[in-house]
Amino acid sequence: MKERFIKVVKYIVVIVIIGIFYAGVCAYTGFGIPCFFRKMTGLKCPGCGMTHMVLAMMRLDFRTAFLENQFVFVLMPVMAVAAAWHTVQYIKNGRAEMKKFESAACYCVIALAVVWGVVRNFL
Repeated sequence: MKERFIKVVKYIVVIVIIGIFYAGVCAYTGFGIPCFFRKMTGLKCPGCGMTHMVLAMMRLDFRTAFLENQFVFVLMPVMAVAAAWHTVQYIKNGRAEMKKFESAACYCVIALAVVWGVVRNFL
C-alpha cells in the first residue's frame, strides 16, 4: 500500500509541475495548445476554452472560468471527487474498477459532452 501511495504522489507531483509550467507558458507568452477541431471547422469542441478556464480559476476568477467552458466547469467537482475516490481505492486495494453505474455515468457524460459541443456553437 505504501508503494502505491508513493507512486500516486509521484504522478500527482509530475502532473502539477507540468501544469504549472504550461500555465506559465500560456500566461506569459500567450502560446497554448490550439484546438485542432476548431482550426479545421471553425466550431468549438466540447473542450474548447479549458486552458483559459483553468488559468482563470488559478486567478480565482470563477466568473470568467465559468464563461470559458460551462460544461467542464460544472462537471469538474464531480470529476475531482470520482478521481479522488478511485485513487483512494487504488491505494487501498491495488485496483480501482468501475462499477456498472459508474460506467453508465461515464457514457452519459460523453453523450452530454457531444450535445454540449453542438449546442455551444448555436449560442
